[in-house]
Amino acid sequence: MIDYTADVERAARVLVRAWTVDEKEIEIEADELLAVALQHEIDHLDGKLFIDRISRIKRELYKRKLKKLIKEGKADLERPSAVRI
Repeated sequence: MIDYTADVERAARVLVRAWTVDEKEIEIEADELLAVALQHEIDHLDGKLFIDRISRIKRELYKRKLKKLIKEGKADLERPSAVRI
């Protein structure tokens, strides 16, 4: 399996507005790790992936690396059993 890692820039502080299940608007102010975690989870809700957040150059590098491994028969195309964040 290819290890896809890169730094993803995130805001250090966020204000998140959301609705509870009983339709009440709430606000969450967060910084540091909680701010990063909220942004990460909101990306999931918006359908954004890690690959969407990295530079075009890095994305192309990963594509070429994967094509090469597939061509050499070395690519493990199975989904990982665990996700590292």
